[in-house]
Amino acid sequence: MKRITLIKIGSFGLCFGLLSCKSTTDRYSGKQTSTAAATTAAFEKDAKPLPEQQQKATSEIAPGHCRIQGMVTAISPQPEAEATGICAQAPCRAKVKILKIVDYGQSFNQPLAVNQEINAYFKYSLKPTAQLLPNLQPALPGLKVNSIFTADVAVNEEAGNSMPWYQIELYQVE
Repeated sequence: MKRITLIKIGSFGLCFGLLSCKSTTDRYSGKQTSTAAATTAAFEKDAKPLPEQQQKATSEIAPGHCRIQGMVTAISPQPEAEATGICAQAPCRAKVKILKIVDYGQSFNQPLAVNQEINAYFKYSLKPTAQLLPNLQPALPGLKVNSIFTADVAVNEEAGNSMPWYQIELYQVE
């Protein structure tokens, strides 16, 4: 019997290992094999590849965002007087009732709840964007009162001061 002692000195201390090898002779073929080689050969023969894990195709949620399913309950009827850009031409503010919280991204620090109504600021307005912003892809269909949609929301501290406002960029209508 052969014995091999391995000594490894590394940053985590001293490790000792002991490995035994034994030679055997197959009485039918006369071949001499070691126990380690026989074990390895048996393992390789019986080893089957693992099936690839199927992963759900979901988009990751950006840090500081929460993905919700919501319903528009009210829309500010007039464009904002002090606004510039798209929100000077079309309404961008609405009340949204949270129907479902899909998931949170890292560092989202505002607790939200189902049936909670939030103030939402739609960065690209509540109107269809095909004519207002022809370069925006994908074009957004617009939202009306009672429209149900899924979107990632982020706290927008600049849009309001009494209740928090949540900014929505892109959304999908349900």
